[in-house]
Amino acid sequence: MGVSTLAAASLAGAGAAVGYAAGYFTPRGMPAETDLAAGGMSPEQLKSEGYYLAKGGWKKKKASTVSDEAVAGDVKKGAALFKAKCATCHSCLPGGPTKQGPNLYGIMGKDAAKSAGFKFTKNLAKAEIKWDDASMNSWLQNPKAMVKGTSMAFPGFKKETDRADVIAYLHAITDGTADLKKGHH
Repeated sequence: MGVSTLAAASLAGAGAAVGYAAGYFTPRGMPAETDLAAGGMSPEQLKSEGYYLAKGGWKKKKASTVSDEAVAGDVKKGAALFKAKCATCHSCLPGGPTKQGPNLYGIMGKDAAKSAGFKFTKNLAKAEIKWDDASMNSWLQNPKAMVKGTSMAFPGFKKETDRADVIAYLHAITDGTADLKKGHH
């Protein structure tokens, strides 16, 4: 039993339509890297605008910039998060000890990998990071993605509000407004 030419053409057309819609095929003469929905920009332009190529075409990356909300985090919540997630490895007292990680008292505005008493990885030392809101937000989101080969085992805070709160607390222990006597360290 054979397949008629009409049936074969119909099946091939249906398969191509499904494949094209899923992003597996593109029409002849249209490179996979272009996307008319993105304004016909070149792949380099799309990447520089924050797009990445995925199944079905170009997708816009979610912005991971520090928002005004992040800068205005809650110091009290940040102190609680620091105590729960960071204090095992980091102290945050003036002249506090170096633990598994460096003392973080006064860290904001400082250069990374410069505090005395802790041996930093070469990659972090070479990264030339200054701890401001944006760099600290990136670090707290995913340290290993920011600096490949870092020895910091913590995977990061997924919630932007948690990062904002910890950053607010780090600012407070840098400028001396945190209440360190109440056990927030």
